[in-house]
Amino acid sequence: NFMNAPPPAEIDRRVEEFRAACRARGLSVTPQRLEIYRALVSRGDHPSPEMLYEAVRERLPNLSLATVYKTVDTLQELGLVQPVSPLHERIRLDPNMEPHHHLVCVRCKAVVDVDAEVVERLRLPPPARHGFRVFGASVQFSGLCPDCQRA
Repeated sequence: NFMNAPPPAEIDRRVEEFRAACRARGLSVTPQRLEIYRALVSRGDHPSPEMLYEAVRERLPNLSLATVYKTVDTLQELGLVQPVSPLHERIRLDPNMEPHHHLVCVRCKAVVDVDAEVVERLRLPPPARHGFRVFGASVQFSGLCPDCQRA
């Protein structure tokens, strides 16, 4: 599979980072928050809240989709997740907060990270900024993933 999940040690490191971020903000580390965040960082496919809900509800049968959405909001406030919207469909979530770009499959909507160093640094000349003060940039490459090319 072209979407690699992180190794267990990286997942554990990120979960500890999550616990520390919650403690620093005075938030309790509830079993729901912990399971949702662990499910998110265990995947390499930039899941939607609905995909996380499906992944976690076997372990937490009383979990509601509303709780997943509230947890996603909390994760964004903590700076541990950022939204990615492939081709303007429903929100997909990215726990990788390092500068990077994305490959998006136009057929199956798979989202894959591309290291920022691989892409030439973007420079937006002042006239093209339309008065914006630019804080960052990300590139989205659209194409067909290996699975969809074979189909």
